[in-house]
Amino acid sequence: MGDGILEDFDAIANKTACTAENEGAKQKLTYGDVSYRNTRYYICRVFGNGQDYSTSQWEKVDEVAYNCDEKPAGEICSFESSEGMQNYLSVYKPSERKNSWLKFETNSELGPCPTLCPPNSVFSKSGENVYECYSGEWSLAGNMVPQQYLDPRKDGLTEDEYDILDLPQDALVGDRAAGLLEDCFSKEKFTLFVCDSEAANDDYDMAHNCSNYEYYDYCEPRNYYRYRENGLWTLETVEDRYYDDHFKQPQCTDEKKDSVFVIPPEPGKPGKVYKCIWTPNVRNRFPALNYVSGYIFHKAEKVNLF
Repeated sequence: MGDGILEDFDAIANKTACTAENEGAKQKLTYGDVSYRNTRYYICRVFGNGQDYSTSQWEKVDEVAYNCDEKPAGEICSFESSEGMQNYLSVYKPSERKNSWLKFETNSELGPCPTLCPPNSVFSKSGENVYECYSGEWSLAGNMVPQQYLDPRKDGLTEDEYDILDLPQDALVGDRAAGLLEDCFSKEKFTLFVCDSEAANDDYDMAHNCSNYEYYDYCEPRNYYRYRENGLWTLETVEDRYYDDHFKQPQCTDEKKDSVFVIPPEPGKPGKVYKCIWTPNVRNRFPALNYVSGYIFHKAEKVNLF
């Protein structure tokens, strides 16, 4: 700070008030000379519901979060840095149900292709051909292509408009339906348990003889909707899934031995099938457990890595 005074960066940031009134405000703190320069970025975040409990604080973020506000998937954010112009593409991240920024180089007529592999594949259409991005390079897409790139009804519609085209007109309150938008994934690894209760007679069997690994390219709906009392379809919420018995695993008991239970798919995740493997005498184990026995996909193609 000068005059021999040392001060922590975070403490300097907190000298400026972060409150609910200036939520989203940003700070850029840079110190040092040309031989050594340290820059840190901060955004004022408010945590809690803003009523019963909330707290505000400066959160340290990276240069991308500082320069790029949240934007819909497919949007671009560009900014100048010490390393020149930086370009980032907003890509939907199904596992977190939000968008993330991925860096790309502006060297393709097909559009942005992130240099790092995104959580789900990025596609582009040129004429009748659909291309898939992988590590900064475009190539013709295989069989697993989101249907929004193949459906002629998508032309002229926004993603939100297209997603709800096929929602049922005659529905009951609480009904669940998938939207049309899809996300596709490459070479995902899944563990498959193939034993029944008679074969799975000890821990070794369950860990070694009963497990198998398979790889899939697959596509899943991006969004699910619920039919409400006001006669409208709206996006499914966390609460909808929490109170839905279809997502709750039943207890595995001797009476339910080898019975199968299905959990329907969620956005970006294949549905799961659980089989009740009843092994009451196995050492060091609870008397009843559910083990994954398979998966339900929206559409999938098994692949071999070797």
